[in-house]
Amino acid sequence: MLLSVALCLAGFISCAWHGGENSNTRVVENFNQLADRNRYVVVLPFEGDDDNPQLASKIRQSFYSHFSPKNYHDVKPRDVDAMLDALDAFSRQQWRSLTPQELGRCFKADYLIYGKVLSTRRLFFIFYSQIALQVDIRMVETRSGRTVWQTELEKRLQNADVPLHPLSLVTAAVHTGVDAGDEHMQDLIERTCRELADSIPEPANDNRINLTSDIQIASFGSLERAQQMIISLEARGYQPRIEHVRINGTDWHRVVVGPYSPDDAEKARRKFSGDPEARPVLMYAR
Repeated sequence: MLLSVALCLAGFISCAWHGGENSNTRVVENFNQLADRNRYVVVLPFEGDDDNPQLASKIRQSFYSHFSPKNYHDVKPRDVDAMLDALDAFSRQQWRSLTPQELGRCFKADYLIYGKVLSTRRLFFIFYSQIALQVDIRMVETRSGRTVWQTELEKRLQNADVPLHPLSLVTAAVHTGVDAGDEHMQDLIERTCRELADSIPEPANDNRINLTSDIQIASFGSLERAQQMIISLEARGYQPRIEHVRINGTDWHRVVVGPYSPDDAEKARRKFSGDPEARPVLMYAR
């Protein structure tokens, strides 16, 4: 009797959650032509559920790992976060309040990718489990601030370990409880992010071989402080320069060296990391 009731309830829940995977994608008409000319992309930190702040970070990292093989120039999340930390320290406000145009100037980026975890659900009932994840991704052109590609995707994993004997109920319940755990959520994240990244249109040709990088050594609100660092770096044999960027109505004077090849840029960044006045951040060099 208990087994029959459990089967009916599990079937009811399964039907209530049934409906397959949902997706909704929007692409501007000339995105392929835009992507062929402009390829530099920054994947920003994703917004997440307040109840699980670590989940958004995991989804962003998974998305980046699937997106990075595409024919775009992308920045490692570590370097993106270093630049955002510098922005927050300089502007005294959260970087999310900045416009895509302002962020584009900071990164010298053509596109920004914003991500948001819309919902996560876990359902567990005796020997039936289901987990669901819904994510929204959009790519924004930094010159115009318009969204050129956007998709919302919901994926689900479910398992019904139906026991063949009433004595197997406990074992089945343990198995389905495991299936609703963190390991299976990570599997769902990977499947979701792979599909999201695969759906983004890709430039026809790969010109990443020509990619070079600058290093932003530090940034100052004071031009005088930036000039003092220029003098210090020149005395050490470097050829630095000052780049002026206006962010949220404030002038930002950043001290920059380069360009470097990607390998040399990383070595130079590590060397500057030992300087107490420096906050070295890699930037794409056009």
